[in-house]
Amino acid sequence: IRKEVGDEKTRVASIGPAGENLVKYASIMSDLYCAAGRCGMGTVMGSKRLKAVAVRGPPKVPIADEEAFTSLLKSTTESAMTGWGTGLFEHGTGGDLISLSSSGRLPTKAFLKGTFDGSKKITGQTLSQTILKDRATCPDCPDFHYRIAETSGRYSTDPIYGGPEYETLAAFGSLCLNDDLEVIAKANELCNKYALDTIATGVIIAFAMECFEKGVITTKDTDGIDLSWGNGDAIIAMIPKIAMREGLGDVLAEGVKRAAETLGGESATWALHVKGAELPMHEPRGKKGVGLTYATSDRGASHLQVYHDDAYESEANAAPEIGIDSSLIPQSRTETGPRKVKLVKISEDLMALYNSLVVCRFVIYPAGVSLQTLQSLFKSITGWDASLMELMRVGERSFNLTRAFNAREGFTRKDDTLPQRVMEPLADGALKGEGYPQHVLDEMLNLYYDNRGWDQKRGWPTSEKLKELDLGWVVDDLSKRGLL
Repeated sequence: IRKEVGDEKTRVASIGPAGENLVKYASIMSDLYCAAGRCGMGTVMGSKRLKAVAVRGPPKVPIADEEAFTSLLKSTTESAMTGWGTGLFEHGTGGDLISLSSSGRLPTKAFLKGTFDGSKKITGQTLSQTILKDRATCPDCPDFHYRIAETSGRYSTDPIYGGPEYETLAAFGSLCLNDDLEVIAKANELCNKYALDTIATGVIIAFAMECFEKGVITTKDTDGIDLSWGNGDAIIAMIPKIAMREGLGDVLAEGVKRAAETLGGESATWALHVKGAELPMHEPRGKKGVGLTYATSDRGASHLQVYHDDAYESEANAAPEIGIDSSLIPQSRTETGPRKVKLVKISEDLMALYNSLVVCRFVIYPAGVSLQTLQSLFKSITGWDASLMELMRVGERSFNLTRAFNAREGFTRKDDTLPQRVMEPLADGALKGEGYPQHVLDEMLNLYYDNRGWDQKRGWPTSEKLKELDLGWVVDDLSKRGLL
């Protein structure tokens, strides 16, 4: 495409064979290793027979106050390396994998366990010491958290496809009981080549391994592939089959929800999804706020719509200017009462704001860059003198708008749930016995809907809340459809 347009600075977002074959969790790839992985956006492009989008930005973006912006940029870059920045540079997002295992919160054997004996072999630190070739970053960001890996052993990998981050390390590692880092690197390469979401692919292969263990499928169904737990060769063999919809891969390409419906038996009880979206590699039984967001998220199980519970165990992360004060923090990871629910609501609105501004959660509060600096940057770029609470209202408005969209499409409170497996007590580790029972989730949902100003019965935004957020046109649309 770059040759065709005659400009090497053109950036290309494209789908691969998975999107062309309408695999339900196909991703959109940029630069071969940056994936818009979740929710099957590559599938949407494939359904429209759209292979790629090529973009060449303008030479200069207009800024309201260039002098103020330039002054802020230097301090912002320095602040970005405080907090999480140094750790991300050193070992990427996989640097926390070992601590998650020791705290009993590393998704292991399809979320049956919270600790993995082989965790040290697949952590970010081990990757840095063994297969790390280089680091990469977003334009002008100093933290360089992307891993560029290269292997030349039993499986060789090309560094142009990047390297595994935490989600991929856990999804193809502990979740499948695989402790071979080389296999994980190869799985990452294949997913980027075929343009598959690594989270969903890891979850669906772990699902298939459990089906194999329990006799729901056999080698007759797998074309002879031994889908026993921990079999790295089987992981590598299944990825092309999924992308090309070959054999069992055609069933698995539909995602874990539909695959369970097809395979039947009791497989639905170990199908790890919310609203059809496979669970990310974060244990809701050890992060109760994340669990609530999994259940209520507009796009199904998402780990990127709330800050994780660990961030609010310290008073240092208080932000009274947006309502996160001493009445809310510190609080434990496993707290489930009104304080937790209120904190989740505020944090979700903050994340929706970050997404609207297209800024990175790795460098802004509760990481290194303060909310006040973000506010000043916003003013210097746009010229709008918005308060922090006005900006937070943008996030809340966004959250309610997507919820109203889902209401229009028929989603209700019954869809705000968690997989049966994570409601059950953990079998091992520091959190052995910790569950997320239905009655606890129900109580949290009641509090959550109250905090959001949503209808308790259906879990929908009320007309009063929508009008308060200047979304009267949404009220009109839903009313015409007989939904309000």
